[in-house]
Amino acid sequence: MTLTNFPNGISSFGIPVLGGASIPFTGKYFFVDVINGADGNDGSASSPMASLVTAYGLAVSGRNDVIFIIGNGLASGTQRLSEQLVWAKNATHLIGITAPTRVGQRARISHAATAPTTAFTPMVLVTGDGCLFANFSIYEGFNEATAVVTWEDQGERNYYYNVTFQGMGLDAKSADAAGSADLLLTGGGEHTFEHCTIGLDTVARGAANANVRIRTASARNTFENCTLLCSADAGTPIFIDTNAANSLNRWAMFKNCDFLNALNISPGATILTAAVAFSATQNGTVFINQCSKANTTDWTASDTGTVRLANMPTTSGDTGGEYVTSDAT
Repeated sequence: MTLTNFPNGISSFGIPVLGGASIPFTGKYFFVDVINGADGNDGSASSPMASLVTAYGLAVSGRNDVIFIIGNGLASGTQRLSEQLVWAKNATHLIGITAPTRVGQRARISHAATAPTTAFTPMVLVTGDGCLFANFSIYEGFNEATAVVTWEDQGERNYYYNVTFQGMGLDAKSADAAGSADLLLTGGGEHTFEHCTIGLDTVARGAANANVRIRTASARNTFENCTLLCSADAGTPIFIDTNAANSLNRWAMFKNCDFLNALNISPGATILTAAVAFSATQNGTVFINQCSKANTTDWTASDTGTVRLANMPTTSGDTGGEYVTSDAT
């Protein structure tokens, strides 16, 4: 069976189809539905399993198996994790069956509905290569004042389409811990993120945490048409953090992306100092191409050749791409 045109919401026999070039998935399909499924079922569309973890246990590395999360349009359809999910199987794919909205899709992964007081971090750890992830969201809101990473990818050449990464979901908890991140890329690399939303703007962040953190020579990662969200009550949160020696391997590209700090909406009240934290020895360049930012003073706090800007109107200094105040005259 072939998956095509998923961005347009097209499906075939109830199976979502994924756009661009046709991608034939040659492995088995496993459907999971926490509301209507049972783990004793065979995992077919008409007899879904209940648990994502159970379905993942049946997938075979390298076979192009696909797991589908069936959403019910409500938070009650969330797949709840009780421990870290390690996605270690190569070419094993995860796709949500739900309305392909841009933020908070209701094919969803999270922890227990009553926020646990003991965090497991990262919540999801990807070590497999060549995996496709599409059309679901993941949310972290642990009731513990510690740094938490929502999703970490240590693998290579994984592809993400229309995935929402929502971390730092409780004020004075991970939202105020400097080590927190919505998305952490370590090692490997060469991932592509398209049409993804990274972060949330409903909880105030008050530390030097990050929407995207890149470390340990993660190579050639591309973000295109993505939205990065923040609501700050200090100037220190960062959208992109590459501030470590050898954090990059050659480059990271952000193209046609929006970096939005919700200054004018409660609880946001503080303009961010900079969008990107960098290192002079990061061993690569962050390219910002045709991007825009809101309520963020500069792209970087100081001049640097390791962050390069292109194709954005410049208002002053390195504030190119700024959403400016409307003028009725």
